[in-house]
This record gives sequence, C-alpha cells and structure tokens, in this order.
Amino acid sequence: MYASCADQAHAALARVGSTSLEDLLLRKGLSVVPADAAASFGGTIVRARLELDRRARGGRIHLYMRSLRELEDAFGFFALVGPREGFVPAIVAHETFHALSPGCPPHLAEVAANLFATWLVDLPFYAGSADVVHVLYRQLTKLP
Repeated sequence: MYASCADQAHAALARVGSTSLEDLLLRKGLSVVPADAAASFGGTIVRARLELDRRARGGRIHLYMRSLRELEDAFGFFALVGPREGFVPAIVAHETFHALSPGCPPHLAEVAANLFATWLVDLPFYAGSADVVHVLYRQLTKLP
C-alpha cells in the first residue's frame, strides 16, 4: 500500500517512463473528446471526465471546454500566468493518472493525479492550485 499521494504519483511516473503525454494516450488507448457541457455539476467544477472501457482496454477523456475557458478567464482575472501550452495537457494528464492507477485510494487520488500532471507536463506550479483560483473567481464573479 502506498503511504502518500507523492508515492502514488511517483509510482505512476515510473510505470510511464519518459514517454510523452501523446504516446501515453496512444499506449493506454485513450482518446480526448471535447464537449461543451456545463462547467459544474452540483456546484463542483468539472473540467474533464474519464470514461474507461475495460473490455476495449481504453476509453475517453471528455474535456468540458466551457470549464476550461472559465479557468483561463480566472487566471486572467487575477493576472496570473497559466501554463505556456494551456491547461488541456495538464487536465488530460490528470485524467490519465486515474486510468493508470484505478486502485489509488479515493482519499489520495485527486492529489496524486494533480502531482502526476504537474510532473508529467512540467507545470510551473502545482496543478491543484488551479482549483483554488477557479473557485475564488467564481465566488468573486458570482458565476453558477
């Protein structure tokens, strides 16, 4: 059993090796599907959803583009600089962690996925900090 979120993320990175995110998606049989659905469900901000197909040994990562645009707006609102390549690679890497580590305990999974995304796509900040920026933006601008 893993002792920490960092252990989970490091173990996933070790399994992946030095592969690119694109190669990893191909290897895992994952496709990325943009969707223009609601930015939140029940008050929770959702930027992506992983849908695994165990029989086909692959799946889809649904990207909620409205949520991603809102996240970019949030970073702009606070005059923060986001990732050079945009947020999509980090969000996709986060969901890919869940595909790589389905046995990760729920209490570790989100933090571990954020660590994995931060390290895999070489973000200049912890991926989970984007959630704080997004929530503050919503509170200050009163978005639903």
